[in-house]
Amino acid sequence: MQIFTRKSLPLIICLVLTLAVVAVYSQVQTFKLVRYDDTVYVAENQNVLAGLSWKGVRWAFWNDEAGFWHPLTWLSLMADAQLYGLWSGGYHRTSALLHLGSTLLLFLFLFKVTGAPRRSAAVAALFALHPLNVEPVAWVATRKDVLSMFFAMATLLAYGAYAKRPHWHLYLAVFVLYFLGLMAKPMIVTLPCAMLLLDVWPLRRLRLFRPAGLASEADQGFPEVRLHKVLLEKLPLLVLSAAASLLVIITEHKIGALSSLDAVPMTVRIANAVVSYAVYLGKMFWPVNLAFFYPHPAAVSTGPLLLSLAVLAAISALVVFRGRRFPYLPVGWLWYLGTLVPMIGLIQVGPHALADRYAYLPMIGMYVAIVWGAVDLARGWNIRKPILLTTCMVLAAALAVGSWLQLRHWQNSFTLFEHALQVTEGNYIAENNLGLAWYHEGKMDKALPHFRAALAMNPEYSLVYSNLGSTLFQKGEYREAEKYLREAVRRSPSEGGYHHNLASTLYQLGSYGEAAVLYREALRLGHEKADTYSGLGSALLKLGQPEEAVRMFGKALQIDPHHGRALEQWNRLRKQ
Repeated sequence: MQIFTRKSLPLIICLVLTLAVVAVYSQVQTFKLVRYDDTVYVAENQNVLAGLSWKGVRWAFWNDEAGFWHPLTWLSLMADAQLYGLWSGGYHRTSALLHLGSTLLLFLFLFKVTGAPRRSAAVAALFALHPLNVEPVAWVATRKDVLSMFFAMATLLAYGAYAKRPHWHLYLAVFVLYFLGLMAKPMIVTLPCAMLLLDVWPLRRLRLFRPAGLASEADQGFPEVRLHKVLLEKLPLLVLSAAASLLVIITEHKIGALSSLDAVPMTVRIANAVVSYAVYLGKMFWPVNLAFFYPHPAAVSTGPLLLSLAVLAAISALVVFRGRRFPYLPVGWLWYLGTLVPMIGLIQVGPHALADRYAYLPMIGMYVAIVWGAVDLARGWNIRKPILLTTCMVLAAALAVGSWLQLRHWQNSFTLFEHALQVTEGNYIAENNLGLAWYHEGKMDKALPHFRAALAMNPEYSLVYSNLGSTLFQKGEYREAEKYLREAVRRSPSEGGYHHNLASTLYQLGSYGEAAVLYREALRLGHEKADTYSGLGSALLKLGQPEEAVRMFGKALQIDPHHGRALEQWNRLRKQ
């Protein structure tokens, strides 16, 4: 009795892929949240921790707290909070399951449109097990990446069905799934352009090439369509992409995450983009020294720039000369180049030069080109199938081990930031965040050296001034703390938290009037925390305004009914 029949093979492949992902990523259930955006998305976000509610749903759709409009991401995290509470392993588990879902959907899509189960399985295995994809899965704050990828792969599967049997209800499924993906994260705004590439190969709706593949792969029953119709059907999707892109620019500008041309000149951005394209390829072939943050260079050296240009030109030349006979080469290469455009840094969001998570979608194009190319090359060299299969299994095992080892760095804040400092240079974000990790452990003497190191690396980084001042405040060194906190406010006058910290320091120094002014400014800037209202109430008491102080303590208790100082002062004043 033959076990591996053509009908059972896809099911067996799905089972093997599932076991592989579970074997590598099951360890994430023991991981903690890290002090880099996980606080914003979960640990200190009361809207998320409250779980699912109508109030939470409204908040998810109308806030831009993290610089994105991604309500579906917020809702998924709220659902986790509803299920798991404060257990961080639950959030990690959901992200791993979404990655598994994307892996299976990618395999099913490729299998349906090419009729090549083994090649499709190899691409899906590369996607599932490559260490470059560890970051979006292991970092809870990047739930938006794994969630949008899941819907992107679902969109492609629906698009494959639509391409074979064009009908409005199938197109509606494509539209809705794509919209859901954009509501998770707009990193997939280039997906309609990627679909256009798929129309060339493997769907062959646009007959531009004569492929050299097997007959079963060359014609999977997709009807030929004229170019104008193919473009027209992408138009509604492109409208969604344009709206999502515009919304990103508006929200990122609102929170100050967009770098100006003065801060990062366009020449530097273009040079960094060229180098980044080559660096991502290097990390695909040799995934070592991966880190959560890569500092943006002040300038790009001529040597790396020329080498990167040479690599990109060589690959492009290969694609041009061999693309007509092997259409998966231009499709895969253009997929990689095109889908990476929104994240390549021409519009600079944040201080990083590149990020592993940005390669999550683009590398699929490279995986397809490599796998299909390797099989055709092996056939041309008469390499036997057992040898090819053994090679694939060894490669998959090596990638799985690499991902397993890379995952260990994401166990907690200390392992993550210490590893980044070992494999990168000038990583002021890692220094600052390692200091924060020690700060929240109550180890101020261990936190201070890291904050000072971060400041030495980047004196323009306003957050580290605030962190230094707060640490000195906790040590009782108020005069020294005041110096750093005033500098933090000067550099970021719209940051309410900095005003709060300076106000608390001035209160300890007896400057009650200025402290009250700064507390009010912190509230005006949106820093409506129980501590801020309570601090203002204490300052007003010192200034002889008990009635107003009672009101402030009452507001603090509305936010946190168990706030110690506010509760004590409010009860005492009410009795008087």
